[in-house]
Amino acid sequence: MAITEICDKDLSSQSLQGLNLAGKTVRRIKFDGANLSRADFSHGQFFDCSFDAVDFSGAHLARALFENCSFRGTQFVRTNASEAVFRTTTVLSYKKRSPVEVSALQVSFDGATIEGSDFTNANLNKASLSKVKANDANFSGADLRGAVFEQCSIAGAQFAQAKLDGADFSQTEDAAKALPSWAAGMVKMTRKIEAPALLAQIRRHQQWVASNGQAGARLSLLGHDLTGAEIARQDLSGADLRNCRLDFADLSGARLVASDLRGASLIKTDLRNADLRAALISEAALSKAHTEGTRR
Repeated sequence: MAITEICDKDLSSQSLQGLNLAGKTVRRIKFDGANLSRADFSHGQFFDCSFDAVDFSGAHLARALFENCSFRGTQFVRTNASEAVFRTTTVLSYKKRSPVEVSALQVSFDGATIEGSDFTNANLNKASLSKVKANDANFSGADLRGAVFEQCSIAGAQFAQAKLDGADFSQTEDAAKALPSWAAGMVKMTRKIEAPALLAQIRRHQQWVASNGQAGARLSLLGHDLTGAEIARQDLSGADLRNCRLDFADLSGARLVASDLRGASLIKTDLRNADLRAALISEAALSKAHTEGTRR
């Protein structure tokens, strides 16, 4: 009789090249440090397993389900994970008749190497990818909504038709080059701007404000890095500053009436005596800034 389910084993650090678990159900197995190169996990279901520091080079994970599994420091070089699903646990609430998240933990790929791997149509919703090497990885059609790419290498990665709403690339330097242009409005992404260019755009914005939109141009700095910027007492009314990094910036006395600061980082930002009436800004972000004398 064929074994279809495997449970409660410790296979850490074992040499398991070419292991075939295709279509199998696997629960609570510890694979940490194992060599799973060229393994076939396609169509399998893996629950509460640990794959930390595993070598998945050349492995076949297509259409596999990984639920409540960890992948810290794992290597996915030239791995086929197309249409695989990586998720945390959800349970069905019969009272509300909708899935209710019971774990705040994200699926973690922190420190993993996934260079050249295929994640086409994979579900990586809310995954944590910190310090991941993802050069030349294929995320085409993947669900990356809410995923966090922190200090990653993504040169040459493909994101065609990927779901990127709310994904955070703000601490990945080559994101602007790697991501498609249409993604700019839906992800957090840091863009650099030099002081002279910033001041020139502010002057055009002030013309726009003074002329009621008939001259100049509205200031739109979506996702830009303005850390430490000196823009005190400037009129930025109605400016689009969503997802900007304004940490340690000086906006004291600035006029920010009806400006859009949703998603902005305001760590130790000087907003003293600034005018924030009708501005779109979260209390959580404001709590990290200096706000003495601010008008709201």
